[in-house]
Amino acid sequence: MPYEEWNSITTEDINKGIVIVDKAITYDNGQETGIVPDFNEYVWVPIPDFENFKPTAWNGPHWTDNYKVGEAPIAIAPTTDIEKEGKYWNDSTTVEYTNMKDSVEQYKGFYIGRYEASDNGSGIPQSKRNILPWINVTQTTAVSASTKNTTKNIHLIYGIEWDSTLNWLIGNAVISSSEIGKTKTMELADMQTNSNSWGNYTTSTGNAETGKGILQNTGYNESWKANNIYDLAGNVYEWTQERYSTGASKTLRGGYYYPDTNYYPVVSRYSSNEENWDDRSRFSN
Repeated sequence: MPYEEWNSITTEDINKGIVIVDKAITYDNGQETGIVPDFNEYVWVPIPDFENFKPTAWNGPHWTDNYKVGEAPIAIAPTTDIEKEGKYWNDSTTVEYTNMKDSVEQYKGFYIGRYEASDNGSGIPQSKRNILPWINVTQTTAVSASTKNTTKNIHLIYGIEWDSTLNWLIGNAVISSSEIGKTKTMELADMQTNSNSWGNYTTSTGNAETGKGILQNTGYNESWKANNIYDLAGNVYEWTQERYSTGASKTLRGGYYYPDTNYYPVVSRYSSNEENWDDRSRFSN
């Protein structure tokens, strides 16, 4: 956007999802000139109060795999956010994790990829529209590949960043509703109970039905977004750097295209060995 527009950005604008690109676009009296470059896109997640930057002990399904086929997963979660931070992901011993938290505290937020990460052809993740997400990738590869991106301080998302992004959306994001042509403000239930009005699942409803139930390119359906971030709910899982429990398994978030959203809403956590891979798993920066 033109420089003068940056000067007039409001808190309301920020809470709707400010999008930035990694290459400048030349403007002439507010009009784009020349060819728009092939750029990556990111969305700013504001964290004005650093005390609220913490993992959330969501009371949602799939904290454990102890359930029978055809039955809803048993919801077993830490009782408090503090318990989750102690037992799950809080690797303050790594330089990257410490620098990430320091940056969030200093700048009062962080950027997240607007689209599901895709391979640029050289094993480097990118955030671009209408490209097949980078699937069949291990968590280990996702971690190392993220460090190859030339954008400063990019890393595979941590659980604390995922949770904080979801918390920001509640009460701020306007999402597609279960009725065609209608929208609604994001509620807690859209996170932890049922995400089928704004994600890609076999049971997606309303405008989210278009293209549902199969793997789609990034940004395929405009109804599969919240605050300009696409495909948080469904399409393919998100590898994170969060431990699933006190063991060695890592955590996948957000659910994927095939199942009923009641089993895999956007807050869901799924355990997998860091060297596992399939066409449901991808990563986000």
